[in-house]
Amino acid sequence: AGVASRLSVQVADMRTLPFEPQTFDAAMSVAALDHLDWPGIRQTLHEVARVLRPGGQLLIGGLNPDLWVRLAVPSSMHGGYWGTAQNLQRWREELEGAGFQVDESGTQPATVYLLAHLGQ
Repeated sequence: AGVASRLSVQVADMRTLPFEPQTFDAAMSVAALDHLDWPGIRQTLHEVARVLRPGGQLLIGGLNPDLWVRLAVPSSMHGGYWGTAQNLQRWREELEGAGFQVDESGTQPATVYLLAHLGQ
C-alpha cells in the first residue's frame, strides 16, 4: 500500500504506553483491550487518552457472543466483557471516565464495537 516508509511497529504494554502525550490522532483495539480486567481496561483507556490529541478517536472492537460466535467459538470464550447491555454500559462509563465521548456503538455478526472521541 506504499506506507512502509511511514510505518514503524513498537511492542509495548497497552497499560503503560511509551509515547509522548498528544502524539496520535487515533487509536484502535481489536480483540485486545477486552482481555484485560476492569482495572486494566481503565488504566489503558487513561493511557490512550494521554497519547491522543484533543478530539482524537478511539475504536474498540471485540467478539459479540451472538449465535455466530457461539457456533464458531468454544463456550469457554463467551464470558468476556461484551455479552450484555450492562457490560456495554460499563464500557461507556469507563470511556467517559477517561475523558472520551461515545459517538457510536453497535453490533455486526460476531462483532461489537464502540467509537469514541477524546473531549477537547
